[in-house]
Amino acid sequence: MNSFEKVIVAVPDIANGYCQGLAALKSDSKYVLVRDTRKLDGSVDIDTCTKSIYHDANRWDYVVSYDRKAFFLEIHPATGGMVKEMEAKLAWLKQWLKQKAGALDDYPSGMPRFNWVHSGKCGLSKTSTEYRRAAIMGLIPKKNLQLGM
Repeated sequence: MNSFEKVIVAVPDIANGYCQGLAALKSDSKYVLVRDTRKLDGSVDIDTCTKSIYHDANRWDYVVSYDRKAFFLEIHPATGGMVKEMEAKLAWLKQWLKQKAGALDDYPSGMPRFNWVHSGKCGLSKTSTEYRRAAIMGLIPKKNLQLGM
């Protein structure tokens, strides 16, 4: 059992959600580019694991560990109307980490820690107010998450 898996098992809400490699992402794994797959420590579908507990919440999608660092990943359309939803998702994740997933919150983080990968084309203009709001949150939408690149 690697250190990431030990952390996941220590968080009751997601204790049974650990998957090897990018398996937790299923078809969404196409949005993650990995330089060295041997450095993948595992992944968890936070959304699916917590759906029955926080069914009305704006839950975050995934956490992936690469080279013993956590990367939180949300795969979501990137349009102006989605920025407010992403703010809610990020707020939920940060609160959940502090209140329910302290072991995962304390696990070393990759940079950037929180990642918005847009599904489809990015519909946010870099000069728009919504893009600036996303930038302030540290969530610039990108077409993929690159690990070890």
